[in-house]
Amino acid sequence: MYFILILFFFDQIKSQKIAFGSCYNYEDPESLIFFEIAKHKPDTFVWLGDAAYVTSKTNQNRRMSELNETIIEYKFNLTKYNPGYQKLLNATQINGIWDDHDYNERDGIYSNPVKEMTRQLFLNFLDVKIDDERRFKKDGIYYSFKLKNTKIILLDVRWNRNPEQQDVLGQNQWIWLENELQDNEVDLFIIGSGSQILPNDRLFIDVWYLSSRNKLLSILKGKNVLLMTGDVHFAEILQDPCTNIIEVCSSGLSYGSHYRNILRGLFEFFAEIFQPDTYSQYYERFADKNYAIIDIDEKKISIYNESSLLYQVDFNKTTSIKCEDLESTPLIFKYFWNFKDKLNAFFSMLLFYQIVKALKLCIILLVLIILCVFGILKFFGLSIIIKRKTNEKIKQKNE
Repeated sequence: MYFILILFFFDQIKSQKIAFGSCYNYEDPESLIFFEIAKHKPDTFVWLGDAAYVTSKTNQNRRMSELNETIIEYKFNLTKYNPGYQKLLNATQINGIWDDHDYNERDGIYSNPVKEMTRQLFLNFLDVKIDDERRFKKDGIYYSFKLKNTKIILLDVRWNRNPEQQDVLGQNQWIWLENELQDNEVDLFIIGSGSQILPNDRLFIDVWYLSSRNKLLSILKGKNVLLMTGDVHFAEILQDPCTNIIEVCSSGLSYGSHYRNILRGLFEFFAEIFQPDTYSQYYERFADKNYAIIDIDEKKISIYNESSLLYQVDFNKTTSIKCEDLESTPLIFKYFWNFKDKLNAFFSMLLFYQIVKALKLCIILLVLIILCVFGILKFFGLSIIIKRKTNEKIKQKNE
């Protein structure tokens, strides 16, 4: 009896932790990142999209829907049966929502022809029960769950996404979301989305339509809320200067500039650090493979790579950007905020040193090749001299 009471008491006082991440590719099977996540003993791990890249590559630049059910299942299983993920799966509760690549359409929208088939395979990947409403809901796989007094709301930003109407969620999901936010027993709402929400000034990044973004922020007004997102293949902590809402983006579990080849990594690193410093500062963006931890009781947000803590902030962090500056400054000028500091950061970051190391290695190899060639030439030259002297001695002896 006392033992049960002790366990109950311990459960009440231990810190609640939510781990989350996105964008895992089977081409990185030796990654240790899932083992590292498991060490934190989170109460749950949440997928925020691209748990597997099931889309089909028709050429280098375009991905189309994969039509073969067996192949789709196989790609999900490459993630599911990764040894590190199996350890995490056995250690904690897994929750999640999809984004475009596990929705099975690049930058997918409502018209995806294989979304119903992919839905069932994605939910199989998550081990969702066969009678769960997400398997039959006519407008997506959005849902919510609670950890004590915290409610986690996972939005489906693909099933109803409509570019003509500039709507991300669809009417039913909007109504459902507003009802979920009326829960008076909740101290903190955490809202998950596969694509980023706050940034409205980024180029080449798939974010919420502006009208949907503004509608969401209006609904969240006055709520104690955190946003968590994925998709972009780097991590960052964002904050809206007008509402002070924080968005934690963690992407990707197997993507980052240090995973790619040097040229691809250099391009991505450049793109990440030179985003406008509006919703996040350059030093709040990280190109490493990454995952995030939200510690609810400690009120801390942490970004980790495979081996160490990269960055940590409190729930009550503030931003130096003013709302009026954000709204009045033309987009092109936002890219030049903190430009000098960004240049300094660019030349001091790990990727730069990786390139230097690569150049040093090339120089060392070149020197070794020159020495080898010189040694070979010297050896053969010395052999010729010895042979010549030997012949001369033999000639002199014969004479």
